[in-house]
Amino acid sequence: TLRQGDIGGFGAASDFTWQVGGGLEFQITRWLFSDVGWRYLKYDYSSGGFTNKTELNGPFIETGINF
Repeated sequence: TLRQGDIGGFGAASDFTWQVGGGLEFQITRWLFSDVGWRYLKYDYSSGGFTNKTELNGPFIETGINF
């Protein structure tokens, strides 16, 4: 089971941003893995009259190499 999340921004690169995700991880070979799951991301940014409030969610597939 794959679960991850983070919170950030706090006035640095954005006012507030966070994401959560969950899914399954498959170890294909000793070095190769793949993750499948769902991720939700919320981004909130305002500066000088410009505002970007984005919410994204959907499935993901990730493949990687373990060293």
